[in-house]
Amino acid sequence: METETVLSMLTTTGAEKEHQEKLAKVPIHRAALPKEIANGVLYFADATEAGYIIGQELYSDGGYTAGQLFSTFEEA
Repeated sequence: METETVLSMLTTTGAEKEHQEKLAKVPIHRAALPKEIANGVLYFADATEAGYIIGQELYSDGGYTAGQLFSTFEEA
């Protein structure tokens, strides 16, 4: 997730390079914003929007999980 704290730690070329390498593995090529994560949580918390949804997991990872799954198939 892209926060001021995370961005403040990218002070060296090595840290910035590592950060960019991690983002390259995310299909949408960027980090989540705090509001994007919060919106997913709020959706499940709202009984009028998600009242019939029980016991689900929400991957707010920009497609990283799905991308890892498909890359596994490509390697095989």
